[in-house]
Amino acid sequence: MTAIFRVGYSGVVRASLKQLLEETLRRDPPLGRRPLDAAKTIDARLRAAARDCGEVCFVRPDLALEVRLAVVPPLAVTFAVHQQLDVVFVQRFDLLSGT
Repeated sequence: MTAIFRVGYSGVVRASLKQLLEETLRRDPPLGRRPLDAAKTIDARLRAAARDCGEVCFVRPDLALEVRLAVVPPLAVTFAVHQQLDVVFVQRFDLLSGT
């Protein structure tokens, strides 16, 4: 059975993503939906299979966390997934350059 992960976004992460999405839409309306679609895809992947999403950047054994980076153009997401619990902590979203 596939794990269903709980994905947490802090208020700061939510506000930062909202600002990023609004700025992209304002700068380039025809392409403005791409980051929103990417954010939705990222969220779905994290909820379904966070440990298979992206690449491990480093491990925090003291906290039982893997910090990972995943890319769904035009967004990159940095997140931590707990090694025993099905819990994800989203740390940040970045817009890829040239977007």
